[in-house]
Amino acid sequence: MSPIEQWYGSFGSFEDETRAQVEAGALDRTDMLGETGEGGVIRALRAWHEQALFSIWERNRVWERSR
Repeated sequence: MSPIEQWYGSFGSFEDETRAQVEAGALDRTDMLGETGEGGVIRALRAWHEQALFSIWERNRVWERSR
């Protein structure tokens, strides 16, 4: 499981929460979603998640959720 799955249950849940925060004005739309709504940080994290790139990193403080 990726850290996103561990924290949110699924990547879809993370994306839904992120989009809700963008709509609420808490996160920058262009940064998080890109100009078309399908890019930005979400796209980069989706690729990281789908390619399981998280598995090459050792668990460290970076993975600790700050909530």
